[in-house]
Amino acid sequence: HNCSGVGTFSTCEATCGNGYGYASGAAAETFTCTATGEFQGTAPACEPSPCATLGLDSSDGYSHDCSGNVNSDSCIVACADGFSAPNGTSAAAILECGTSGYTGSMPTCEPTPCSSVSLPTGLDLEVNCTGLTTGESCMVSCAQGYSGAAANFTCTSLGDFSGQRPICTPQTCDDLVQGLLEGVTHDCSGVRFGSKCGTSCAAGHSLAANSALTELHCLWDAAVGQVTLQGASPVCEPDPCVDNFPSGESFQHDCAGVTTTGVCTVQCAPGYDGSSPQNLSCAASGVLEGDTPNCTARTCAARHLPGMQQGICQDLSFGDSCFTTCEDGYDASSGVQQWTCDLLPGGGGSVELQGSDPDCQPLPCLDNSPVSAQFQDNCAGVTTGSSCDVVCTSDYVGSPSNLTCGADRAFYGSLPVCQPRSDFPVPEVEDANVSNMSNATLIQEEEFVLNLTDFVLNLTDTIEVRGLLSLNVTDAEAFMNDPEALAALKDGLAAAIKVNPAYLTVTVSLTPFTVGNANSRRLASESSALYISYTVIMKKSEAAGLEANPPSATAFEAAISAAIVSKGGSLASKYSVVVMSATVFSISVVDDGNQFSGGGGGAVPDPWSCPPPPPAADAADIGMDGPAVWGAGIDP
Repeated sequence: HNCSGVGTFSTCEATCGNGYGYASGAAAETFTCTATGEFQGTAPACEPSPCATLGLDSSDGYSHDCSGNVNSDSCIVACADGFSAPNGTSAAAILECGTSGYTGSMPTCEPTPCSSVSLPTGLDLEVNCTGLTTGESCMVSCAQGYSGAAANFTCTSLGDFSGQRPICTPQTCDDLVQGLLEGVTHDCSGVRFGSKCGTSCAAGHSLAANSALTELHCLWDAAVGQVTLQGASPVCEPDPCVDNFPSGESFQHDCAGVTTTGVCTVQCAPGYDGSSPQNLSCAASGVLEGDTPNCTARTCAARHLPGMQQGICQDLSFGDSCFTTCEDGYDASSGVQQWTCDLLPGGGGSVELQGSDPDCQPLPCLDNSPVSAQFQDNCAGVTTGSSCDVVCTSDYVGSPSNLTCGADRAFYGSLPVCQPRSDFPVPEVEDANVSNMSNATLIQEEEFVLNLTDFVLNLTDTIEVRGLLSLNVTDAEAFMNDPEALAALKDGLAAAIKVNPAYLTVTVSLTPFTVGNANSRRLASESSALYISYTVIMKKSEAAGLEANPPSATAFEAAISAAIVSKGGSLASKYSVVVMSATVFSISVVDDGNQFSGGGGGAVPDPWSCPPPPPAADAADIGMDGPAVWGAGIDP
């Protein structure tokens, strides 16, 4: 308290002293100094204070009964089980609870060492528990080469270890063997740590000379931290492949000498096209395995040369050959040449047709030359494939045209339509009664026949002349069906031969005539072709002149054209006639009833009857199904 020296009617405070504390609900009390000189007040309720907990337990090596002590209490502290005091020192001590806590000397307690006898043992374990004392722990784990969970062992107060022995199993070596040479195999699958196995040569391999098979051991490899198969490797050499090599000219490869597990490449050979190169593998069986590329021979491009026949040397594949020939209308002085589809020099695999070129030269045209008084041309010497120009002569007018020399060495094309100039002279017809046409008749049986019967003829010393003409006429079919045109044709023929038209029989056809050894010349343009066969009876003296100097194609053409013009009207504008050929093929003599051959030869029938029809072959040549009217009947 602080009541010392307090005067009358003054106050002071009383509190709990050291080692004591207020009871529950109590507090410091106030005292007053009265007039009597005495203090008046109530003392505070105080009780002893508890000592703080020691904080010691068995893990610290102590045991005690000092819990709950208050001021002025005492307790004993001793060494716990598994702990002991050093030699010469007490294992227990008394502590007093004072105002400032416990007072007294604590005993010295040290942990007792554990015996290793209680620890598990075995090659599969790794134990590191030496020198442990009470309360300390250690781990017992599986040794190298074994697998399993480690276990904790603790040194107890009894001086031995407490814990569960770990379960350890030997590890299995991988099949992969470090240092094992290629081609070597083994029977070590599933081999455990500490065991051994054997080696052998793999399929497709053979043991090398001076080598032997060995054993492998499953051991711990500290370098990699695991168990591995260890031991010396035998030497096994790969065997060469012996079967299924790529064959054929379309492939090239590097597979010769390839051995087991080896790889080679096969690709299309030069001159062949196909898929990309393929790899083949040499299997343990000695057979090459894999797909070969699809290779097809390359095709040579065609060579087109003037005059050479096309289509013979087209689409040739690499290695194929052909023989060149010239087209129709061409000839080669060098003869037939052989071409081969072969590789181009310099590599690269490209191919081309190789061989000497045929010397195909065009031949000159021989047939269908434009021979007419109406034309002039530059067609002489024109060869196959070339063209020439045909124009009207100065006595005619018309547009020019072009002819081409075909492969059959004949000219093809349309001739000019040449009309006579208005001042072109019409030739006079000697002894020809061109107006005596009243009895003309037309008979049509596959061909058209003009038969004139009203004439008078002295049969003494008579001559029968036959001839053929080939014409190009504007619209031949219309011409043949036009009576005016046919009459002009007959008048023109009579004028050219210089006979009376009454003595003339004319046969007109759209197809060529073949009579005996004589043939109408076939024209190139069938749409404008007209073929004429005529028979005329004349005196011997006249026939002699005709035989010596027969009318030319030009003379016939001029006479026929003049006759057409003389008819007047639209006839000249409708038809243009070009005589392409004219032939006198038979002159026969009739004398006093006896027949003689002359000129072209051959007997002549009685002039008072129809001449016999041509042979069956001749009728077929002109497209006849039966006999045709050949000559003119003569009215006696």
